[in-house]
Parts: sequence; structure tokens; C-alpha cells
Amino acid sequence: MVKVGDLVRLHPHETMLMGLDDKLRVGLVLGEDPTTVPRTLSVLWNGSAEPDEEYEDGLILINKNPEEEG
Repeated sequence: MVKVGDLVRLHPHETMLMGLDDKLRVGLVLGEDPTTVPRTLSVLWNGSAEPDEEYEDGLILINKNPEEEG
């Protein structure tokens, strides 16, 4: 499960028609909306000024928030 503060990438199925830069772009999870199915996350992508809303099932966790580990 992805949480606020985690780093993510788009799932390969989501990036099939995108360029390499977009496929490798990293985002920081800023918030979540647990009322949607699948869950919607607010992700600030590297190089973007505003966060985007992304479905959790379209993302891959690449690094957990170190503050959440214990």
C-alpha cells in the first residue's frame, strides 16, 4: 500500500505510449482520497509545479517514506 511521503513511478501499463522521460519520472505522494475505488493519490511529479491525481493501481512504489518505517 502506497502512503503519503512515498516515492512512486507510473506502472509500465500506464506508460506504454509515453517517452522514456515520462516512464522514468519519479513522484512524491502528497495525499490520498480513500473514498475512491481504486484509491486516488495526489502525486507531485518531478518537474511539475502542481500535483496530479493518480489511481493507486496505476503506480509502482519505488521508495517508502523513511519516517513511516519503524
